[in-house]
Amino acid sequence: MIKMTSLKTGPVGVNTYIVYDNDTNKGFIVDPGGNEDKILSKINELGIEVKDILLTHGHFDHCGACAKLQKVGMKVYIHNSDAEKLISDENMSKLVPWYKFEQFEADEKIVDGQVLEIGGIQITVLHTPGHTSGGVCYIVDKWIFSGDTLFKNSIGRTDLDKSASHSMLVYSIKKKLFALEGDYDVYPGHESFTTLNNEKQYNPYLT
Repeated sequence: MIKMTSLKTGPVGVNTYIVYDNDTNKGFIVDPGGNEDKILSKINELGIEVKDILLTHGHFDHCGACAKLQKVGMKVYIHNSDAEKLISDENMSKLVPWYKFEQFEADEKIVDGQVLEIGGIQITVLHTPGHTSGGVCYIVDKWIFSGDTLFKNSIGRTDLDKSASHSMLVYSIKKKLFALEGDYDVYPGHESFTTLNNEKQYNPYLT
């Protein structure tokens, strides 16, 4: 059985998810924004093995713990279009001058439609550019980890990153996420959880 727990991490309280298979006791992290000790403590509490980190995009608030987690043997996955952000100011950490971001390189560069298998869990990569050029959502069964693409009754910002595009973001959501059959639980990078059907009906940016 696939299970999931969430934590608030990093300087702006990003939603960090730990997803794991209760049968294999193996899993992965989505968007570790910071507080690596807190993340490792939760993994230890769950009694699972985690060696993989999936990033929805390359902004600092979603990957602030990665450099330290790599040092304990974890691998980082990111879409190839956002990989350069991790080793440049394009990760947007310059917007928070009091915060020290430790740059790092991704271990694996992923592409649209790629299917990953981690600890017995299948994860489909859905490229949803708009918030950044390399933004992705991860689909696990009937869950979507949407990063800063789709929020409850909102969508990601497109006024900060030079690779952002409002029209592309709306296209990604309507033509890719909303094209998925059936309903999904949506777990975004910030704020509350939602469902795909709720966003189809009530999101004011998409109606």
